[in-house]
Amino acid sequence: MDRHGFRDSTLIIFTNDNGPVLEEMSKPYRGTKNTTFEGGVRVPGLVWWPGAVDGGQEPVDIVQVSDMFTTAANIAGVKDKIPDDRITDGVDQSALILFGEGKSRRDYVFHYNKDKLEAVRKDQLKFR
Repeated sequence: MDRHGFRDSTLIIFTNDNGPVLEEMSKPYRGTKNTTFEGGVRVPGLVWWPGAVDGGQEPVDIVQVSDMFTTAANIAGVKDKIPDDRITDGVDQSALILFGEGKSRRDYVFHYNKDKLEAVRKDQLKFR
């Protein structure tokens, strides 16, 4: 990125879609990949964008991996190009990325295990 001059104009988002396979890797949470316990659904997310995102933040807002598509489209200025002939599950999380904790546009998420609804999270509460 430095060599090509993209360092200061590139948004990088690093995350995962599920927890680890091994139980000892999900500590202090219970559960692993393919479960709806915290160890299976709570994953880290790192955002880096020099000059746009302040460092050192640790928001606890709810974000789902499907939100990244809509968010990236909005930040890139092409949200109007998302096809409207199908449902897009992701919500735009630009405000959370740019303005920090408390700015998430999602306050609930449904946790499925294959085709079975196993849990619902609303803010900081989870119902199983």
